[in-house]
Amino acid sequence: MDVRELKSQGISLVAVLQQTPLFEHTSVETIKDILREADAVSFGPDQIVMMQGEPGTAMYVVLSGKLRARQSGNIVGEINSGEFFGEAALLTDEKRQATVQTVTSCDLIQIPRALFEKVLERHPEQMQGVAAIITRRVQSIKIEKFRPPAGDIVDFLARLPLFTDLPRPLIQKLEPVIQWESVPDQELVVEQGASGDGMYIVFNGRLRWDIRNSDEETIRDGTFRPGDVFGELSILTGEPRSASVYAIRDCELIKLSGKNFERLVHSEPRLLLALSRTLARRLVDPPTDNRVRARVFCVLPIHPSINVFDFSHKLARALPGSTGVMTSADIPVGAEVEETAATMELESRLLSMESKNDHTVLAASYEDNGWTRKCLRHCDYILLVADPSGPTQFSPVELKRLSGGSAHSLEPRELIFLQSETTRPARTQAFLSIRKVPHKHISRNNHADFQRLARSLTGRSINLVLGGGGARGLAHIGLYRALLECNVPIDSVGGTSFGAIMAAVIALKRSPEEILELVQRYLIDLDPMSEYSIPFVSMIRGRRYTQALKGVCGDAFVEDLSIPFFAIAADLTAGAPLVMDRGPLWQATRASSSIPGLAPPIMVDNHLLVDGGIVNNVPADIMKERFSGRTLAVRVGQAGEVQGDDSLGELIAETGEAPSLGRILRNRLRSQKNRIKYPGFGQLLLRSAILGGDDHERISKKAATIWTELPVQNFGLLDWEDAPELIDIGYIHAMKHMESWKRKLIPD
Repeated sequence: MDVRELKSQGISLVAVLQQTPLFEHTSVETIKDILREADAVSFGPDQIVMMQGEPGTAMYVVLSGKLRARQSGNIVGEINSGEFFGEAALLTDEKRQATVQTVTSCDLIQIPRALFEKVLERHPEQMQGVAAIITRRVQSIKIEKFRPPAGDIVDFLARLPLFTDLPRPLIQKLEPVIQWESVPDQELVVEQGASGDGMYIVFNGRLRWDIRNSDEETIRDGTFRPGDVFGELSILTGEPRSASVYAIRDCELIKLSGKNFERLVHSEPRLLLALSRTLARRLVDPPTDNRVRARVFCVLPIHPSINVFDFSHKLARALPGSTGVMTSADIPVGAEVEETAATMELESRLLSMESKNDHTVLAASYEDNGWTRKCLRHCDYILLVADPSGPTQFSPVELKRLSGGSAHSLEPRELIFLQSETTRPARTQAFLSIRKVPHKHISRNNHADFQRLARSLTGRSINLVLGGGGARGLAHIGLYRALLECNVPIDSVGGTSFGAIMAAVIALKRSPEEILELVQRYLIDLDPMSEYSIPFVSMIRGRRYTQALKGVCGDAFVEDLSIPFFAIAADLTAGAPLVMDRGPLWQATRASSSIPGLAPPIMVDNHLLVDGGIVNNVPADIMKERFSGRTLAVRVGQAGEVQGDDSLGELIAETGEAPSLGRILRNRLRSQKNRIKYPGFGQLLLRSAILGGDDHERISKKAATIWTELPVQNFGLLDWEDAPELIDIGYIHAMKHMESWKRKLIPD
């Protein structure tokens, strides 16, 4: 390319500069003023443009060709056409952080510091914006970041769903025309309402997006993480940006401008077709789970007694794929001091570890030191690890870095209680009263617990939802036994009515044999439904039923359970469903199974609660909202008539009347074989309660990964004496479908 010819074509060079994030908001006249005195320079292959350690006096914008950056002799990245480097030299006397050498013949625009200062005097309003961007980049990004090798970028793009339909040779043609952008923390990337000039792909880092109304109130927001794409519609339509996006940690982005896309499409029309098809699929069939998965985890101990090294390595072994671990013992000497060579080396190691691994675990310190702050800045998700016997108040780092308006106060996080093998979880509520975050209990030497945590962190949890149905729900015990025998883990469990009772004992980690023993002792032998009362409020008094559930659940609290649990109740006071995930476990099951008219409602916080089957009998949708991963939802029986419905007419003299006492007594005198079976008062109430929740079934079915119905419709809802047969039905049904269930529930 003839440099003098480039110099004479000022307008085309303006377009090149405007495509860089440094000058994208600079006026055409200001850019022309720069170009009138800027130097257009050419280099042949393998020539050095700038040397690490030398004073910097100019920045460069690449017009054509490819360059490679090295630090201490190691390749740290590449620089392609449309990208820039060395911008810190325009404002600081900082020495060059890298050596940049050409790979191919290159044409560059060189902008010396003296020229930048001169144009700044002529166009202060325009150039102050450019200076502010450079200042933020220099302050935030302590090490200059360069484009990774072409092969790494191609591999990264090929893994993205957006490019699934593109053959690798076409992605290789795409790689040279994309731009590489390093964006510092808090930098605005795109602004809502601005013209759309291309799409972005997050290579690493994290960004937040928000959509605001005319009153500048946020109406929707979310987060972008590595692998996410935004602004893709502007490639095809050029529509204004629908949201603002800004970095919430140092980021590296891949940008494909509309102009570069158009040029490529002229030679490769398949790119337009493939991209259009992919975008159309995303619009017509958006992903059902919009949660964005974290890849970099900060393990932050909130008590000095926590062995953060041991915890981090155990978590790393449980996470799927390759996982890198970095602790304070791994960082270079002097790296806690900002803007040193050791800091740069640490930054390089972190980026390298993140790019080479599926996940990264950073073991922070209990103290508020430079390493801990680096971990918080670099991570996607924070794990607060607590010693349950330690003080419940905030740790120094929590107070200074994670509370109020601090820089990381909005970071997603979770509280992990690191339990010993011999103690029961306790005092959980005291910790949660000042921390409104999710939590889990992990036994420090139990690999299965770390695997459960790892599945939760990576969106691979296996969740179980059990529907209500009275005695029919005994079939859940058989299904649970089949899951245990086939080594299907249960990471969280929820349910409604009798399904909530079964979910509670599963969350307590009771064996199927122990569950049957509890059911036999407290729900069958004690016969709490026979404690009849004058029916002012309910058919039974309820005291014996409450004592039965206390016997089943013990003194456990929901928040102390090792397996996360919830139950659904109907809040008559609020006129809405209520998710019960705190407080005494017996209370949650009692509220969820209080059949209106049969058992008295229960008062909790001045709210009147009854059976959740009225509103949501199989709450798979609630499970999906609260826990990521895959859900097995179990309904007992089918809606509609049950055995005895058609026989009731034989006992009724006139339509609309109840059976007379004489007919009931004569029926009782018949042999068991000839006796007419009919739905009694309690069964009618129970079925009416469940039928209300069946209206919600369509939503729940859609939310479940697997929806299954145990074939127990020929049993009555109060047929407790048929427990062995019901359990066998649940077991046989589960084993029949187990292979297909495991393929859907347990990812490869």
